[in-house]
Amino acid sequence: MAINYSSSGDVREILGTPSEAEVSATKIDLGRRKASRLIDTYLEKPYPGQIPFTASGDVPSIVNEIASDLSVYFIKRDLHPGPNPLSDTIKEEYYDKNIEVLQQIRDGELEIPELAGKQSSILANRSEYHPICDVDNIENHNIDTNLLSDINDARND
Repeated sequence: MAINYSSSGDVREILGTPSEAEVSATKIDLGRRKASRLIDTYLEKPYPGQIPFTASGDVPSIVNEIASDLSVYFIKRDLHPGPNPLSDTIKEEYYDKNIEVLQQIRDGELEIPELAGKQSSILANRSEYHPICDVDNIENHNIDTNLLSDINDARND
């Protein structure tokens, strides 16, 4: 079972410690849930066996920090509805910068220290050959002649 990243206390503190009447625990929980699910979509590709985290002790600190900021963004956005509810500064600080970090992690440009060595890369060993089963009619599915030659050569070595 997936958990929400960060903690409600951290999110409430970043928001400026508003009272329950100003920002309900339900709204904070919703913001954390949105942030956690968004984070999972970026981390699933580089860490497929690790995501989603199922215990709060397993969540890397950078993930909790990103979750806190994204939660704050989602809460502020929900508290200020309208065609242009938030300033660009708030969006840039709490959303854009964190999405950029998530994109860098997804693309392999950054690594989460606590998950070092747990990334997964899948390489196609036949990427140089034309696919056997293509989108063509079944009668047109042919094995690439270069593939057949390479297989034959490998057997004869």
